[in-house]
Amino acid sequence: TGSLAKNKRSTNYASKECGAKVLGSNPEAENVKHILTSNRDEYMINPCKASKKWFVIELCEPVHISHFEVATYELFSSQPKTFKISLSDRYPTKEWTNIGEFTATEERIPQTFEVKEGYVVQFVKVEMIDHYGTEHFCPLTSFKSFGVPVEYDEYGHRQHEGSDEDNDNDMDEILLRNGDTNEESDTHKNLFET
Repeated sequence: TGSLAKNKRSTNYASKECGAKVLGSNPEAENVKHILTSNRDEYMINPCKASKKWFVIELCEPVHISHFEVATYELFSSQPKTFKISLSDRYPTKEWTNIGEFTATEERIPQTFEVKEGYVVQFVKVEMIDHYGTEHFCPLTSFKSFGVPVEYDEYGHRQHEGSDEDNDNDMDEILLRNGDTNEESDTHKNLFET
């Protein structure tokens, strides 16, 4: 699980490279897909006066979300301050699980926000509530989401299907088949024997 703990910190499931997509946003938003790339010179842009600034991302696979990261590097613009994060396991939906409002600082650096463990999610809705500054535009350079793939539990242990007893019975059945002595089963034992 050591490499999985590292994976929990390093795999961005809101990345264009892994197949994440922007599914929707407010109509005033431009270049929304740029928040999924790692290029610091490309960004989503919104007029700060837009009454509702939001977007929905489909992560590249369902994950136990652990934290997310936002960044704005653009100079001469207002920066997002407070934003609300909601999660869902399906889209479209009217039922989002609100996990809270988060406040970023007025720094042009990646800012990380921890999420309470236990949420399995594939869709993330971000609503930008207010901003720092008085500039006309409110850009967002990147949004990243980190966690553990669903094939693992939230603590990084691989999930097993069925009980251990079922797995033991399956192994007994395989051993019995391999121990058969009739000619038909011998032809199927090992395809790589010479």
